[in-house]
Amino acid sequence: MVDHEYKNCTDEFWRWLHCVAKYSVSPKVRIEDFREINEGRCVVASEHIEKDEVLFEIPRDSILNVDTSELFKNHYEGYIDGKTVIEEIGLWETLILCLFYEMFVKKEESFWSQYFAVLPKATDFNTLMYWEDRELENLKPSFILERIGKDKSVAMHEKLMEFVEKNLDVIETSSFTWDRFLLVASIIMAYSFDIERGECDADEEEEEEEEDIERSLIKSMIPLADTLNADTKRCNANLIYDSGVLKMCAIKPIKANEQIYNTYGNHANFELLRRYGYVEVDGTLNDCGEISLTTIIDATIKYFGLNDSYKPVLQKVVNIIAESECIRELTEGEELCLDTYDLFENGEIMMEMVVMIQILCMFPQINCLDTMDKLDLENYVFRTTKLSIQLITGRSMVTKACDNVWQCALELRLKQYPIHSRREPMPVKGSVEKSELREFMAHKTLQSEFKSISNCILSIHKRFKIIPDAKLMKNIEKRKQNQNDDDNAKKRVKL
Repeated sequence: MVDHEYKNCTDEFWRWLHCVAKYSVSPKVRIEDFREINEGRCVVASEHIEKDEVLFEIPRDSILNVDTSELFKNHYEGYIDGKTVIEEIGLWETLILCLFYEMFVKKEESFWSQYFAVLPKATDFNTLMYWEDRELENLKPSFILERIGKDKSVAMHEKLMEFVEKNLDVIETSSFTWDRFLLVASIIMAYSFDIERGECDADEEEEEEEEDIERSLIKSMIPLADTLNADTKRCNANLIYDSGVLKMCAIKPIKANEQIYNTYGNHANFELLRRYGYVEVDGTLNDCGEISLTTIIDATIKYFGLNDSYKPVLQKVVNIIAESECIRELTEGEELCLDTYDLFENGEIMMEMVVMIQILCMFPQINCLDTMDKLDLENYVFRTTKLSIQLITGRSMVTKACDNVWQCALELRLKQYPIHSRREPMPVKGSVEKSELREFMAHKTLQSEFKSISNCILSIHKRFKIIPDAKLMKNIEKRKQNQNDDDNAKKRVKL
């Protein structure tokens, strides 16, 4: 059955693109309704498209951002080429106010009103901010639950309320409700692009080179470009930035009636769900699971048969690594102590995690560790860190304990997942209830994480040569003796 309202909105949007927004659209593309497979509006090839063909060109004046919205041009006294507002409240916040003003103040009078009609409503969103608590329960033990960011969103809403009340009399504070803010912020999260600003003169170009890259970008809404669905494995089109226009171009041949896909970047399924409210059924090219530093410490204690009273000792080691400037120099500014570490579906692992495990698994083998004074412990941590980095990055070796603690840590992490994470979820066929779709996406997210972690259990064994722990410990103790000799020599000189 045809949804006439939905179709009319699509047709009006299509006319707006050609007649008002002045897009140049290839006759080889069209918009289709794929709601029956839970993909909404999408862009499809009407006939065969060759690689590098331009699918559509987008005039910069038709993009919605701080430079094109009427809000700050006409109503903000301190507006100077968009930079004043952005520097005061931020890129995200600026676009939220612009989109809110155009959608809820200008409404039908906005240049983009036909575009707004095809954007999702609050009831359409599946981003985690819209999930019920019982639905979020299905995502445990994924760390994505800790990154939903509701507290930060509430703080941003309050910040913008104050800004509106102080500066923007064209927006009634009472109309800037939480629900509207959440809708606008969710649209921007799911559909916005960061694009480079337009042409500038020679002086501005020279000045621009000295600025951070972030300052040359502007967060924007790009009609039609955001109608393309995204898929890391099926991506066949990319947005190309020119000074006067933006172009969506085919990056490979596209067959007639084939869907045209963009990509949202190098994200795992859990991140696609958080940001955009969907998952890739076949898994993404960047699928990964995560393990916490806490679990690594627990695995170290378990492997060496220690009790929990040893945890504070290992935590001291972690704190020293996190706070030491000397260790930061060793790692050239890279952090070793992370809350969580990624484990990729293809078996790739983070060297930071390997180094941390190698360091931690040496300390239970050091005599009298719990009686060391602070300075002695700091020296041991520095020596162990330095030698562990040299062993791993310079010689592609780890000790036997490192390999065993690695496997123990991943097994502990896998036990945190429910039993159904081990298998593929039942496929969703056709349009289903929102709760059923969310349950499927939660199951798929956990399945992707579980598979990724499982695939990394033997990564250490495959990638590194395993040596006895005594070899590394001998070098650590040797360095300690050399340092003691140096210290004694210095004392003799002073005497």
